[in-house]
Amino acid sequence: MSNKRIFFRFSGRLWENMTFEKKLGWETSQIAHEPQEGDGTYSLELKDKQGSTLVSVSPSVDFNRRCRSSIKTLRYDRITAYIPVHEKAEKLVFRRGEMILYEEEISPAPPKIHISELKKIGKAKVSIEWSADHPQGKPLRYNVMYIPDEKQGVLLSRGLAEKKLVVDLSRSPGSNNGRILVVATDGTRSAFDISSVFQIPFKPPSLWIQRPYPNQVFSADQPVSLCGAAFNISGIGLPDEGLVWRVDEEVKFKGVRLASIESLQPGRHKIALEYVAPGNKKLQGRQEIIIRILVRNKKQEEYWKSFEKIKVKK
Repeated sequence: MSNKRIFFRFSGRLWENMTFEKKLGWETSQIAHEPQEGDGTYSLELKDKQGSTLVSVSPSVDFNRRCRSSIKTLRYDRITAYIPVHEKAEKLVFRRGEMILYEEEISPAPPKIHISELKKIGKAKVSIEWSADHPQGKPLRYNVMYIPDEKQGVLLSRGLAEKKLVVDLSRSPGSNNGRILVVATDGTRSAFDISSVFQIPFKPPSLWIQRPYPNQVFSADQPVSLCGAAFNISGIGLPDEGLVWRVDEEVKFKGVRLASIESLQPGRHKIALEYVAPGNKKLQGRQEIIIRILVRNKKQEEYWKSFEKIKVKK
C-alpha cells in the first residue's frame, strides 16, 4: 500500500444518542476543505494487527451546529475527517473515549477498476461502462465525475451500484478535452480510472448586470455606477479580462467588473455588458438594460451653463 500523502476520507452522521451512520469514503491525495480539528473527545484511529494505534486524528463534533425541528427529534452532526494512510493498518476505529462508535477491517489492497467503453451519443450525451473487482470480494460502489478541464469537476453520480452510466452533459461546461473519472470504493479503500478524451459543445456564459437596475432613473448629472460579472454554466466566475461595457453601443470599459459613467445626457441610455473570449476575441454573450437620465431643472441647467463657462476660460 503506497502511503505517500494519501488519506482515507471518513464521513458520516453522528446522532446525539451515539448512533453513527457511515457514509461512503475513499482514498485521496487532496483535501479540498480541511475540517476543523476536534478537542480530543472523539478520535479516529488506524490500528495494526496487534491492535496498537498507528495513526490518530480528532474529528470535530458539535451537536449545536444543527437545530432539531422539534423537541422529540434527536440532534446530529455531520462528521468529516481525513486520516493519513498507513501501510500496516488493518482496522479503522471511530470512538468516543472507550466507547467504540464504528469499526471496520481495512483491506490490504485497493480494488481494481478499468473503463472498458466510452461512447458519445449525439452532441452532449456520453455512455460509459467499466469493470471492477475487489481483492476480498467486498461490494463496491462508484462515484462518477465529468472533468472538463484541470480546474473543475462535475459530480455526476455518487454511490452507484451498476458498472455503467449514461449522462447528459448538455448543462455541463463545454470542453475540447473532456474526460470521465470513475472511482471504485469499498467504503474506505478505493481506486479510479479516467476515460479517453472527448468533446462537449461550449455553452454561452451568463452575464449579470448587478448595477444599475433595469429601468433605473437617475438625476441629471448623477454618476452611474456599473457592476457586473460573467459566469459559466456551472456558476463559476469567468476572468474579468473578457468583460466589455458598452453605453449606447460605444465601448467604455474593458476587463473590469466595476466602473463609473459621468455626464450622461438626459434621456434613455442602453447599458450592455458583453463577454469576449480572451483567446479568440469572439463574442460569447451579452446582457443589456435601459436606464433613464432625468432632464435638468432650471437651477441645474444654470449651474451646468456656468460650469461650462468656467471650463472654457481655463
